[in-house]
Amino acid sequence: MKRAAHEATGLGQACKLKNVDAVVVLDSSMSVGAEHWQELLKLTKQFGDTLDSSAGHSRLGLVSYSDSVTVLRKLQKIPSGTAQFEEELGAASFMNGNTFTPKALDSAYELFKETIHEDSEGAEDQEKRRLLLLATDGCADIYGKEYGSLEHHYRAAVGNLDKVPHLHTLVLGIGKQVCVEELRYIAGCDPRSLDAPCPSLLLTSWDSLQKDLRRLDKDVCEEITMEEKEDQEMPPVVPETPEISTTTCHKGRVDAVAVLDGSGSISRADWKKTRDIAKLFSGALNIAEDQSHVSVVRFSTTARADWSLVQPVSWTEKQLTNRISRLPQPYGGTNTPAALEEAYKIFVTSMNNRDEHDSKHVHRVLLLATDGCVNQWDRFKFRTPEAHLHDVLERMSSLKNLHIKVLGIGKSICHSEIRLIAGCDPKGTESCRNAKYTDFNSVLDELPEYLEEICEEVEHGVLPPVSSPEDVTIPSEEPEGGPPAEEEEGGLQPPTEGAGEEEGFPPTEGLPGEQPPVPEEPGEETPGAGPLPEEHPPTEAHPPTEEEGGQFEPSTEGECEREEYTPETQPPTTEEPGEETPGAGPLPEEHPP
Repeated sequence: MKRAAHEATGLGQACKLKNVDAVVVLDSSMSVGAEHWQELLKLTKQFGDTLDSSAGHSRLGLVSYSDSVTVLRKLQKIPSGTAQFEEELGAASFMNGNTFTPKALDSAYELFKETIHEDSEGAEDQEKRRLLLLATDGCADIYGKEYGSLEHHYRAAVGNLDKVPHLHTLVLGIGKQVCVEELRYIAGCDPRSLDAPCPSLLLTSWDSLQKDLRRLDKDVCEEITMEEKEDQEMPPVVPETPEISTTTCHKGRVDAVAVLDGSGSISRADWKKTRDIAKLFSGALNIAEDQSHVSVVRFSTTARADWSLVQPVSWTEKQLTNRISRLPQPYGGTNTPAALEEAYKIFVTSMNNRDEHDSKHVHRVLLLATDGCVNQWDRFKFRTPEAHLHDVLERMSSLKNLHIKVLGIGKSICHSEIRLIAGCDPKGTESCRNAKYTDFNSVLDELPEYLEEICEEVEHGVLPPVSSPEDVTIPSEEPEGGPPAEEEEGGLQPPTEGAGEEEGFPPTEGLPGEQPPVPEEPGEETPGAGPLPEEHPPTEAHPPTEEEGGQFEPSTEGECEREEYTPETQPPTTEEPGEETPGAGPLPEEHPP
């Protein structure tokens, strides 16, 4: 979470969060104990004091969980009388069971989803901010059987939360028995880099909880207040399409996909420039229903297609520009392979909706803008990010008339990855026609000339000299410990925004990109297997996909033993209050492509 430069007022003073929906998720497992449960309820009251519920603009929801999950309070205004709210919290009973954290996150997502409304153009509420506060003292030991593993369930739950607009996720890990890797993943940080800062995770003790929460409340207030101030200072979106570019591909029909890196290493100012890249790109094309269409994929830890090439927004110029201007930054890691998977599916869907003759004469242009190296990929199918890239690029090579262009922005890019995506030898030193290296200070000035080159290829029907994946030598070396991580500077990082979606899942109602789990019986405990890249949400279809999200590595020592969960026959583990079975956190993976 970025820290604001100014000093915000403390808790109980003028620090009031306006127009915020907040959901508090409380661990009510046996290890918490009845006494500490009361402390968590006081924490909730304290957290609620930071919300300005006047006129009903800020609302609070409350979820508790152990063996099962209970929604104690849907998102609604906090009662004006303090006594009434305290009485409401006092009615929340201690559950005293196991720890079903991923299911609790599912319930939090459902509360947010119920209140999200989109206008006729699918625009998100740009004013409403959302907060998720999770407080737990241990490791999850139950998962939904339909997911096959705890890690798989976590990945689906976090992926759904990533789709909630303007969501700030805050995690309180209390005591010495928490699974830090697990909590880092929920908080949107790299689970493997335990020494790296994770601003949205607070590790504390029961004795220090109240004091630390006051500090966290202040930081949250600063973060959201500054974010709102920046948004207010932004000029309003002009309803008419601006003169974005003097370049236009007058000849030829183009199906174009802008693939935008929204990871945590990209600052808010640079994210605005990234959106401008997409607007310049669309402005260079002759947009119309019977001409060129444009889609956008945003990615971080996971990837998300905001609309397809067969939806009206892709060929309606005003609507297209306005939608691009409002795209929120996902934050998180860098899952470029998942983003390319999404682009591939968009192209295939468009090809299937055109007749054969039409499809043969349409050029397909993919413009990828990224500032870093891949640090998220499908680790259960591929040993290295290069192997995952090779796999999706091989499928892309089957698409007719495909031009892949890559903008490598900044000093932290991986040249070998960019060259591989652009169809050049990753180890080569010669220039790569389909890759352009620049920085955020220069990219908008240099892009029009680059777009001219793309139009030249399209208008003359000349395909770029792209090597097929079979001709490309993939580097076998991988730095020890996995791919390089990007620098952390992007502000609050929800694990966010959409998980890698699986092929063949069409978008459905609700938040875009959700996918239903495999239809099996719920309620199995962790056997320790890692998440399967194909996993998705409990009730929806097709999760989409931010910088520090990551994957847990299996622990070899002190791992929690997780047996099959059968509530009818297995009582909760006999832990003493204040203790939880130690264990390694899940092996969360970004949503599958």
